[in-house]
Amino acid sequence: MWIMTQHGFYSIVASKEQKGFQIRARVQQDIENALEIIDDDELTFIITPQADYRFRVTVSKEQLTRFMNHVVAHIDYPNFKERIHKKSDQKYKDDAYLAVWATMYQLQLDQK
Repeated sequence: MWIMTQHGFYSIVASKEQKGFQIRARVQQDIENALEIIDDDELTFIITPQADYRFRVTVSKEQLTRFMNHVVAHIDYPNFKERIHKKSDQKYKDDAYLAVWATMYQLQLDQK
């Protein structure tokens, strides 16, 4: 699952090697934000320079649920793009998020 949040852009998948899930990010700040939200001192992320997502952490279902609950509980804005623009650690992603929005909007228009 891809998820764009005010905390970062993530890919969340079932872990192949371990029981649980991987939260993956392309930007270190995003994975650090996820770890801060999960708030478990025993978790650390790994760096996989050759992989499509450089930063990864394996989490339990309970930890992933804590992360997702936090993300949902902190949706207090009427416009996602405006929120991203106001967050100092995320606003540089404006163009990338707009490109995704535009691509998906075009898909919508193409579905007659």
